[in-house]
Amino acid sequence: MKNLNYKKILLTCFLLLLLGLIVVSILGVYVSGPLRKQENDEAKIEATIKKEESCDVIDRISFQFVTYTCETSKNYVIFDENGEKIATRKKSEAKFSDVEKIVSDYSELEGAEVRVGYGYEAPAYYITKGIYVLVVDFDTLEVIYSSGGK
Repeated sequence: MKNLNYKKILLTCFLLLLLGLIVVSILGVYVSGPLRKQENDEAKIEATIKKEESCDVIDRISFQFVTYTCETSKNYVIFDENGEKIATRKKSEAKFSDVEKIVSDYSELEGAEVRVGYGYEAPAYYITKGIYVLVVDFDTLEVIYSSGGK
């Protein structure tokens, strides 16, 4: 049996470990890079919205497209994905109790939070829990989208 060259074995193991670290690092950059870019873009849009309105809360909703709802002391102001204002509704016009009655017909949405967002063409109440989504028109209280059964 020949003598083993431990230096070469140790060098090979070190190089394989180094190669593994490089591969993991590259994968980490490719996976986290787009997420970091999206977070940065969202932060810029929220900063734009805060310049225009004094928001208590900014809520990002992705339905057919992405919208941001800025909640002020008196209004709900809805912005598109570019930070441009697309709708405004007074808080006094909100009918949360009526919407909760509609939501009670959908057992999948029991205990879900009712949020103000944007439907296909106008402001809407947006209710989601898990994979189930219900969108109710803000003004007419008509169900405009439901992913769950009634």
